[in-house]
Amino acid sequence: MSARNAEKTISKAVKSSLAAMPRDSELLVLLDNSQDASLSLLEKISDSRMRLIVSNERLGINKGRNLLLREAAGEYVAIMDADDICLPWRFHVSNSLISRFDAVFGTAIVFGSRLRPFPILPQLPLSLSGETMKLALSLSNPLVHSTAMIRRSSIIDAGGYSDAKSEDYELWIRMQNLGYKLFRSWVPLICYRFHPAQASQEEDFMIQVQSDPKLIHSITQLRDEVSFSVAGRRGWNLSVEASVRRRAYAMSPLLRLEHKGLPDFLKRWKKRASKPIASKLP
Repeated sequence: MSARNAEKTISKAVKSSLAAMPRDSELLVLLDNSQDASLSLLEKISDSRMRLIVSNERLGINKGRNLLLREAAGEYVAIMDADDICLPWRFHVSNSLISRFDAVFGTAIVFGSRLRPFPILPQLPLSLSGETMKLALSLSNPLVHSTAMIRRSSIIDAGGYSDAKSEDYELWIRMQNLGYKLFRSWVPLICYRFHPAQASQEEDFMIQVQSDPKLIHSITQLRDEVSFSVAGRRGWNLSVEASVRRRAYAMSPLLRLEHKGLPDFLKRWKKRASKPIASKLP
């Protein structure tokens, strides 16, 4: 867990992780030049499985995660964000799957005071693996970062996190390109907190992602391979994308619903929720 100025949420993230973790595991928490009360809050948690690393210089999220990968001692590493909540069965589910794959993921239950009209919204119960995973990754990112459990040697050999804008998506594509086996279970493993301070909620986030050179390089390599297997030629265009979607949706019909995203009425609420809410009281 890498965190910076997360005093409002980090205690729940840490406590829920510790409650779900096996007794022989370790929780590494990096406080990346935090200027708030995160350290004092975590020092109140008495659990020998938690190890704090405090950096007085700002590393940034990806350098911080790579530092944690080097510090970790286990055969497997699991990722957790400081604003999410770990579900009690997370590691039981992940441990039952990881021996057959290099990285396993689950779905998430999205929640947050600004998510309206429903305060909780589960992802579709969709499993992905093999060819379906490859097709899905060529179209969008179906994997929630803070549900990941990864074979530590695999993520290190793949080069760890890059400085790409969408660093998790770029990493999953790179691992897929290198032949590592990725699997997404339909089981929800975390509660994902939706809030306006997230990087993904920035107005120009998607523009930055789509123009990032590292992501473009990785996804072009994947799409060339996918287009050759689906259309018999390399090179991605709208016609090839349509063929890939048809193939993916035939293999996994729920993927079509996931790609449609939020229903229109929820999109309107989400857009409205990102703006200050005026009090109705006089």
